[in-house]
Amino acid sequence: IQFDFDSFPVRWTIHSVSRMLISMIEINDTYGPQTTTCFHSQTVPKIDVLSYLLRLLKYTPFTNDTLLSSLIYIDRVIQTTKFTATPFVINSRTLHQLLLTSIVVASKFTSDIYFTNSRYAQVAGMSGKELNGLEMEFLFLLQFDLMIHPLDLNQFASHLL
Repeated sequence: IQFDFDSFPVRWTIHSVSRMLISMIEINDTYGPQTTTCFHSQTVPKIDVLSYLLRLLKYTPFTNDTLLSSLIYIDRVIQTTKFTATPFVINSRTLHQLLLTSIVVASKFTSDIYFTNSRYAQVAGMSGKELNGLEMEFLFLLQFDLMIHPLDLNQFASHLL
C-alpha cells in the first residue's frame, strides 16, 4: 500500500506518531538509569508529546515526509548504538529534544524551505546555541547519512499508520 504523503493530513500522522512514541517511552522509562547524553533534559518536560508536536507544526510547519524521516533518523541512531557501551534510549527525558533535533535535520534535508535554528529553538524554548549543538551531535550519530529510499519511507509509513 502506498502512503499518500501529500493528501494525508500531517495532524493525523502526528496523532499516530504520538501514540507510538508514548508506548515506547512508557516501556523505556521503566528501565534503570541510563547514560546521560546531550539530549537528556534535567527534568521531564511538562508538555506531552502530542501537544509538543502540534506546537512545532503550528509555528514551524513541516510535511509528512519530514516527520517520518525524522523518526527513521531516530531509529537509525537507536539501532547503530544498540550494542555499544552507550546505547541510545528514547525516554521521557530525551524524547522532546530528540524530536526537535530530528525534525530540524529532516526539514533541512527534505524541504527546500525551512526555518532557522533560532526559530526552532524559540518555539521549543531553548537557546539556539543548544539546538546547534544537538543538531551537530545528531548528525555525527547518524554518520551524516541522511538519505532514505522512498520505499523505506513508504514502508515505515504503512507500519505506523
